[in-house]
Amino acid sequence: MYMDNKLEKTLKKIQPIPFTKTMYRNSDIKYLLLGDNPLSGEGAKFADGRFHLKSHGISCYYASEDMYTSLDETYPPRDQNHPPRVFISLVIQLGSVLDLCNESNWDILQTSYQELTGNWKNHLNQTPAPTQLLGKATYDSQRFEAIQFYTAKGEPKRNIVIFPDLLKKGSFVNVYDPDGGIDKILKGVYK
Repeated sequence: MYMDNKLEKTLKKIQPIPFTKTMYRNSDIKYLLLGDNPLSGEGAKFADGRFHLKSHGISCYYASEDMYTSLDETYPPRDQNHPPRVFISLVIQLGSVLDLCNESNWDILQTSYQELTGNWKNHLNQTPAPTQLLGKATYDSQRFEAIQFYTAKGEPKRNIVIFPDLLKKGSFVNVYDPDGGIDKILKGVYK
């Protein structure tokens, strides 16, 4: 994959796509409750991810195209204990997404399926992973509201990382919450 300023120039060659879909987010409760709402993306400042480093200071959050992929992406092995988690459905409409599920964009970026889905955690003690550099360059370009990409877990399902502070007019991400339960929890009504 191209790096640094060449990556920034290369991103200008890629056309954003619109994105409308219901996706699923599975989050550690401590990250979900940071910020002023469950979609603030503030948790990204405390934990690294495939397309960001906490040191980048970028607000973002991840979601998957189905609940099973969401679970596979976020849970430790099934036989381990894990902290409380929250599962939410997101109704998403975005006008400007970087589509890394489109192989022609791989050619433009000089990347591959392996590089995009490989183990990014192996890079943490050295330089950032290529995907983390791509996430930072994508954010810095301010052209894209999100990145759509394939899961690294099993069959090729799709994930998305959303940059909430880059949402443009007409774009939205809403929690599907017909009873208002999340608002009640955040306001301390449920105890």
